[in-house]
Amino acid sequence: MERRNENLAAWGLGSLGMVLGGVSVLLFSDRERRILRNAAEKIWHAPDQFELWNESVQQELDRIKETLNQLAKTLQEVQS
Repeated sequence: MERRNENLAAWGLGSLGMVLGGVSVLLFSDRERRILRNAAEKIWHAPDQFELWNESVQQELDRIKETLNQLAKTLQEVQS
C-alpha cells in the first residue's frame, strides 16, 4: 500500500509541475497574460452571477409552489 501512495504522490507532483509550467509559459506573451487576466476576472465575479441566478431560481420555485398549492386546494374542493 505504501508503494501505491508513493506512486500517486509522484503523479500528483508531476501533474502540478506540468500545470505550473504551462501557466508560466502562458505568461511570456502579452496576449496570453490578457487571456489569463480575463479568466481570473470572470472567476472573481462568478459568485455575484451565481447569487443573481440563485435568487431568480428561488423566485421561480416560490411561484411553482404557490401554483401547486392552489391546484391542491382546488382538487380538495372538487373532491369534497
